[in-house]
Amino acid sequence: MRGTALVRLGRHTETMPPDPTAVFVYGTLKRGQTAHDRFLAGRILAAEPATLPGIALHAGPGFPFATEDAVAAGVVAVGELVHVDPAQAEEVLADLDWWEEVDHLHPGSGLYIRVVRAARTTDGRRVPAWVYLAGPTVRLDPATRLPSGEWIGPRPSDRAADSDDLGPNRLAPVPPDPTATA
Repeated sequence: MRGTALVRLGRHTETMPPDPTAVFVYGTLKRGQTAHDRFLAGRILAAEPATLPGIALHAGPGFPFATEDAVAAGVVAVGELVHVDPAQAEEVLADLDWWEEVDHLHPGSGLYIRVVRAARTTDGRRVPAWVYLAGPTVRLDPATRLPSGEWIGPRPSDRAADSDDLGPNRLAPVPPDPTATA
């Protein structure tokens, strides 16, 4: 029997499944961006426009960061809700954790953390979804906050600095296979 997880929705707390197959993406994992084909193409059932209330986006070095922003009213991140094929969900989440540099051995010490939050679809549904937020060790300049709540893509200066268009922390070709033997 599966349990439930408490999820904060603005000022409210609700119960949601602990392992949804929906992932809210807002940066390089969106359709048309550099990492989508690499990590999500052929592994999702659908993608739809969505927002994430209470989440602010910040421009980073070729990729964005999302942070919870309980102070500013009306803050919302704009992105997509991707629905992962349940048969591939565990593998997809492991690959995304690798890509986003989530450190499960030392929680909170990675570049990002993976949490469940409620995404809002264009038809008003609230869907529990995984989202990658900036880890607590990431320091963001308030000036990098994107007022529109939407990250369009890397700046030209980011593209020139990294011809792979994957950002400075995104250079490894594929995630390591944990089942491979040396």
